[in-house]
Amino acid sequence: MSEPVFIAVISGVFAIVAPILTYVFTKLYKNRDFKVISQSRKVALDGSWSGDIFQTEGLDNQPLTYPVSITLTVSKKEVIGTGEVDFPVSEVENHAFNISLTGGFLHERFLKLDYKNTNLAAVQFGSSLLTLSSDGTKLNGRFLGYGAKTERLVFGEIKLQKKT
Repeated sequence: MSEPVFIAVISGVFAIVAPILTYVFTKLYKNRDFKVISQSRKVALDGSWSGDIFQTEGLDNQPLTYPVSITLTVSKKEVIGTGEVDFPVSEVENHAFNISLTGGFLHERFLKLDYKNTNLAAVQFGSSLLTLSSDGTKLNGRFLGYGAKTERLVFGEIKLQKKT
């Protein structure tokens, strides 16, 4: 094999292998703090959840409660999902928006989920730390994030019940 052909083959192999390795190592690094999820936790967490968000300050600086529903999918170390939040912007009008969720278990019961608005134009994101109940039917915890409608940091409680 001539030297230019050899170099071309090596370059081609590297061009194919490098992005694959980058993807694998990035995924491993991102999930390094998450624990491997046991089968019982996978069964308990996988599916649809609904409940309420209790935010300490809304648009008028008063506490408010609004509904949320999410669907979670569990893999070896990662939990991903989607959700819909129905945020009240006035007494007669709500603003529904969708969120994407990513995270994992920091312990057998403690789930960390990061969220962000799926509308890329909206500046809305945050994190939550939730406790999975012993019977696997409730997720309760707290969140901290930035609200697109309030245009400031928001925080409060989340209470979810498993639907399926």
